[in-house]
Amino acid sequence: MCTLLMLKGWKLRYSSNARNTTFCPEDTYEFMKQRRRWLLSDYANAILVIRKLRALLSTNDAFSVLYALYLLELFLIMLLYPGSTIVMMSLGLELATGAPLIVVTPVIVAIVVAYCLMLLNEVVPTVQLIITKMLIMVLGAGTVYIFVISTVIIFKDLAKGFQVGHFEHAEGFLFMLILGSYIYGAMLYPTDIWILIAGVVYLFFIPFMNMILPLYAICNIVDQSWGTRDNQTATVPKFLHLPKIKRRMKKRRKLQQVNTTSLRSLSASSVSLSDYNQSEFEFWEELVSNVVGSSVSKGLSNEDRILGLKRLRKKALIFVFFTNLIGIIALLGLYAFLLQTFSRKFTFTIIMAVTLGLSPLIQISGSTVYRIDDTFNRIGRWINNIT
Repeated sequence: MCTLLMLKGWKLRYSSNARNTTFCPEDTYEFMKQRRRWLLSDYANAILVIRKLRALLSTNDAFSVLYALYLLELFLIMLLYPGSTIVMMSLGLELATGAPLIVVTPVIVAIVVAYCLMLLNEVVPTVQLIITKMLIMVLGAGTVYIFVISTVIIFKDLAKGFQVGHFEHAEGFLFMLILGSYIYGAMLYPTDIWILIAGVVYLFFIPFMNMILPLYAICNIVDQSWGTRDNQTATVPKFLHLPKIKRRMKKRRKLQQVNTTSLRSLSASSVSLSDYNQSEFEFWEELVSNVVGSSVSKGLSNEDRILGLKRLRKKALIFVFFTNLIGIIALLGLYAFLLQTFSRKFTFTIIMAVTLGLSPLIQISGSTVYRIDDTFNRIGRWINNIT
């Protein structure tokens, strides 16, 4: 919706005072469904932005060249999340235990491939969830172990480095940079300091969030159930059938021409909205019509959608698998080359930090500019009120 709005020339602004509520998952099954829906939406929106980038740059002055580059880098990072997370875990294991990188990486890749094959074999959701939970626990325990051991090693190196003026591990600077960005963000927005805590907790779930969930989402792309509003069912309840919807709408609001394209799409969808609300439906109908336009596609029939999603799943999995495999080989090759050339891991860590640091740098810069601008606006309004 935001992308469609921006294609029409509308601008979006962040408001630190905004508050919102939503339907939250109440168990792991619902959570996995919600994350599947959100991740696929992220990927779809990123592809839409890239395809329409020229139009966005020409019709919306909020899209600068720097912001376009930021979006492209962000999409590449999202695409390479599984492979880069595998390399990161392998490097962490090598630092913490001395396990050879060339041995650990293929083992993790084999585990991930076996997990994807299990998902593609249309195993019942309960079994999928059990295996996913087991994998989360194993990877989570490994991440915690790597984090604790690596932190001890890095802090020892930092303490020794400040004394002798020589640092063995560049990871210490990377660690301080990440920690500093969280602290700085909390200082900019003290009312949202809980995000700092959530960010630290997130570090322990990086393999799950960045490696397991994207693959789970793509493998289950055919699943069209909503996740947090359908009570874990993928069928349309009887009260959402088209004739009854018509009668209710006529009885409540005496609306005319209720058989809209959106309504037909809703009745054909396998999405279940057990708390269907008439006023909410009217709001989105009016918003799409008045703000975005009437030329937006409202969807396909259920059968065509399922066939299309199965074809898309096959193409997406092949593309993601080979892209990440090439990424892993490239990163390992760069690591081996730099280690052979400089006989130290320092250079590789610096290159990775610079490569991955562009997006956080742009985010921090944008947050700072917004906070300064918002502060001056608040001061101006306060002066106007007292005078």
